[in-house]
Formats: sequence, C-alpha cells, structure tokens
Amino acid sequence: MSYPMAVAIDNNPYRAPELATRLRPIWTQDTLRRILMQDRKAVEWAIVQLDRRDVGPHVRDGRGWNRADRKYGAYLTAWIVQGKTLSGSHLARAEKLAIKYIRQLTESANLRTPSFYK
Repeated sequence: MSYPMAVAIDNNPYRAPELATRLRPIWTQDTLRRILMQDRKAVEWAIVQLDRRDVGPHVRDGRGWNRADRKYGAYLTAWIVQGKTLSGSHLARAEKLAIKYIRQLTESANLRTPSFYK
C-alpha cells in the first residue's frame, strides 16, 4: 500500500536543524481514496472521523453526515467504538460513505496523522 510522501514541516534555515527535518505526510483525496478501497482500518477511521465532525442535523456547515446518512453513520460509529470490526455489506457500504465524504476526510487527515497510518 502506498502512503503519501512526507514533507518538511518547517523549511526555515534559521531554525534548529532538528526542527527542519521533522516530517509529516500530505494527504490528497486520491491517496485516501486508494487506501480506503484497500484497508478496513482506514474505513473505520473515516467513519469515526465523520461522526466526530458532525454537529447536528440543523447546522449546514459542510461537516459530518448529511441527513440521509446520519442515522446509519451513527450506527456504524457506535459499532466501531465498541471495538467491533466492520465486515461484509456493512464494510462495503461504509467504504462508499467514506469515499462520498472524501473532501472532509482529507481535511481531517491533514490536520492530524490518521490512526491507521501510525
């Protein structure tokens, strides 16, 4: 599986050398889409991230689930948080949901390194 290239966080030549060499990955929608199609843990991470971003059904902020996906997304999140894994048709549907919300997931991944990458 291919993960994103890492880039230096700080390219300032006046800072200490150890700070300039710290690396973090830059995630793109294409990279995340490929990983989601291959890795169950990435799909589970995506579902939990989307649920964490969700602030409620009455707020239109472009974050979290839309009205049609909210109930099933909350069900999947509860399942994952209990320590259970997705499989079969639930995994397939969760993968489709994750790809549907790929823009939000890319934002989340670039804010903090995803748990499936560690």
